[in-house]
Amino acid sequence: MKYKYASVFLLLLLSCKIFAQQPERRVFYDVLYLKSLYDKDGKIRISPQNKPLFAYYFNLKNTTNVDTVIKKNPFFSLSGIYEAGGASGGTMPSPSGLIQSIGSLDVTNLADGLAKFLVERTKQELSTAFFSRFKKELDSTRQLQLLFPVTYKSLTAIDVEIYNYAAYTDLLRESFQKDLALLLPNVSNLIEDPCMDQLFAAMPHVRIIFIDALYIANEFHEGSHPGDIFHNYLVNKADNGTLRLINENVYPALQAFDLFSQSLRSNQKDKYWVDADSAKMLFNSPVTFQIYLGLLYQQLEKKDINFKEGSMKQFLKDRSGDFLKFEETYQKYNVELIQKATIVNRYFINLKQLQQKGENTFNYQDYYALYNSSLSLFEQLLKSPLLLNVNSANITIPMIDRNDPKIDQYLSSARSLGNVYIDVYEKQYPAAIVELSGVYDNLFINKVVTNPIKQDLVRNLAEKKAEYDKLQDAVAKTAIKKEINELEAKIAAFTEWPAINKMFIKYANFAAEVSKAKNSDEVKNAIEAIALPVGSSTVKREAIFNVALNAYVGPYIGKEKVHGIDEKYKGTYGLSAPVGISFSWGHRLLFVPTGDKKWSTSVFVSLIDIGALASYRFTSGSTPVAKDTSATVAQVPKIELKNIISPGLFLSIGIPSTPISISGGFQVAPNLRSVSLTGANKDVITNTYGDNKLYTRWSVGVLVDIPILNLFTKGR
Repeated sequence: MKYKYASVFLLLLLSCKIFAQQPERRVFYDVLYLKSLYDKDGKIRISPQNKPLFAYYFNLKNTTNVDTVIKKNPFFSLSGIYEAGGASGGTMPSPSGLIQSIGSLDVTNLADGLAKFLVERTKQELSTAFFSRFKKELDSTRQLQLLFPVTYKSLTAIDVEIYNYAAYTDLLRESFQKDLALLLPNVSNLIEDPCMDQLFAAMPHVRIIFIDALYIANEFHEGSHPGDIFHNYLVNKADNGTLRLINENVYPALQAFDLFSQSLRSNQKDKYWVDADSAKMLFNSPVTFQIYLGLLYQQLEKKDINFKEGSMKQFLKDRSGDFLKFEETYQKYNVELIQKATIVNRYFINLKQLQQKGENTFNYQDYYALYNSSLSLFEQLLKSPLLLNVNSANITIPMIDRNDPKIDQYLSSARSLGNVYIDVYEKQYPAAIVELSGVYDNLFINKVVTNPIKQDLVRNLAEKKAEYDKLQDAVAKTAIKKEINELEAKIAAFTEWPAINKMFIKYANFAAEVSKAKNSDEVKNAIEAIALPVGSSTVKREAIFNVALNAYVGPYIGKEKVHGIDEKYKGTYGLSAPVGISFSWGHRLLFVPTGDKKWSTSVFVSLIDIGALASYRFTSGSTPVAKDTSATVAQVPKIELKNIISPGLFLSIGIPSTPISISGGFQVAPNLRSVSLTGANKDVITNTYGDNKLYTRWSVGVLVDIPILNLFTKGR
């Protein structure tokens, strides 16, 4: 198809007769045209210019018999409406007449078709660029490979065929769906990968937070009761040595929380804990409370709970004689725990009942309510140290501060990753992406936590470098150099994560849009919605020399003068879409060799400019006609070749690995100034012309480079 356009276009530009047959005509515009002739002369004069019009409607092979057959039409035969012309079928037109005839040639369909082609090609170029960039960033970023493993495998398989990504839309959609469905397992693989070692070496508490939060989220995925989840977390996963990196009292607080949680377990099958009223029975009498403490103490004999400031077992033992003084503290803690636990139990039972009824699809809010209430229960651990903080105590156990940055990271990450699980289960992928990117931001980019760590690393690095400079022993210098390299790697790990998180948000949201597409058109729309000008066309960047029928599409700014009206050039801007011949030199920046860097320098000779049409097709090409949403405006008014002719000369610099060029030069601006929707209902398309004045323009633009047809290429 592109060869057909190119051939017709070149013949037009050479002023040859290009149409072997009349293009399809539009009655509406022909009526207006003939009426304009009537208004001008008081009658329609049959002439060489309008004979092709009548020949079209009377199905004549040539214009010789137009004067004869028109008399047979009862409307045209009415007196005075037309005047027959002289015999002209075999007359050779004069050179000036030929030029005028060519200039008046109706090129509406050709120009509009070319505009549509350029708009579509612009979108394709940018979309291909987006996928090429995506693959390039996956190739160079191990973290993204782990977060999008199936997609990475698919793009690697496609490899050099990436320019033909449209043929692989189904494969890509399925790849995105799989990666998003396995978002949390992919995060788990990321955490365990060596690519994270330097970052975790600088912030070891972050690895613990991630691993533990993922464990809790996964237990919810398995359908375990929240009470069992927290108990199993303490027994099977939590470790005092590592949790101390967050706060020294986190692990003992978890132990105390679990001790009281398990002490309030219910014997009823449909209840995990006793209800609040039953829990209050433990404090109805001093004897009951005394027995309760005795059994708790006996459990502490098996495994004590050691807070930073003291042993819980020793605390109970030392105060066994005046235990009633801290009855109020223990009762308050237990009642709060049971109240939160009752809410958790209610949501859990509700979901189990739905499962028993065979209703496997649950409301998103039901899952969210269960998880949110479970995390509120989990935060009861913050108050565990208060169990030892009573008036009669000689020691004071401080409460774990919820606003401590590391504590906040610990609890908020557990909540957020649980929300990610729920969002993924419900296929609410955009919400899951926002939630997970928030976790990355909180753990890896949080300046309150990271800045002190980075400052320590920078200070240590400076000290090590100073020590290295003073050393004379080669062996010692080698050892110090190794430490310097490790410190530099840790500092670099901090700087890369903001960029990685931005890439994750961009590509994950793109994956979410594509994954929910029901057909190829929706995939295409998703691609067009997010694709950015980040790299595509390469032929002229790679070749030593290239000649092509070329188009450029994009915005420009510059100076323009209307000769005969303006005394000087005035500022102007708009959308340019010149089409012409480009002469390009690859690996050149302003004709200076750049080695392997893929710059290109082009001299571009423009012949026509359909920027007005391209602008219309970009913005209003599918605008509904009035209130009829099923119909769209497709046909533009008649455009003559003379109205889009725009000779000019430009110098264009192609940016490496992108379809973008920076172009500047001079041109005679086209007479067609704009195409727009007008009328009360915005359902009438109007062409605006420059009254056949001579416009000249100096301009510079950032344009998408679209080779239409390569005419000659000399490889490297």
